Amino acid sequence: MQFDATYKEYRIKWRYTDKLAAIIWPPDHPLALSEIPTATHEEGRGVLEARTYAVIDAHIEKMNRPK
Repeated sequence: MQFDATYKEYRIKWRYTDKLAAIIWPPDHPLALSEIPTATHEEGRGVLEARTYAVIDAHIEKMNRPK
């Protein structure tokens, strides 16, 4: 699969259908995150990118929390 972007080594595939969406894969992991950020066409790609990066940052923070 070809990815459209990366952010902090997470791979991102942008999807444009009736809404904008991003599928996110963590580094070195075959499965995508269950959380899929979306935005309307009116909100635009910039909003989708911001939401996508926020999901990735939250995932990194969660993974780095002491157990």
